[in-house]
Amino acid sequence: GGPIVPEGLDAMVITPICPHKLHVRPIVVRSDSQVELVEHDEGMAAIDGQRVCRVSKGESLKITGSKERVSFIRFEQMDLYSRIQDRLT
Repeated sequence: GGPIVPEGLDAMVITPICPHKLHVRPIVVRSDSQVELVEHDEGMAAIDGQRVCRVSKGESLKITGSKERVSFIRFEQMDLYSRIQDRLT
């Protein structure tokens, strides 16, 4: 349910999981940004699909990008937008 982010774009995607309101959407920020989220109720923080901790009302989470980078191996060359079109048709 996240946005389409072109390769080569140095960005961080923050995606709410199971939001209670439909207008809560993923956001894309620069990878060197710092985002602070303040909890208005009780919740759970999950990072890359792993539960990390409970977050109580009034607590905040600060999200920053990592200085570590990862490389991916590609076995076939395909344009991002061609792949999207193939999956949507």
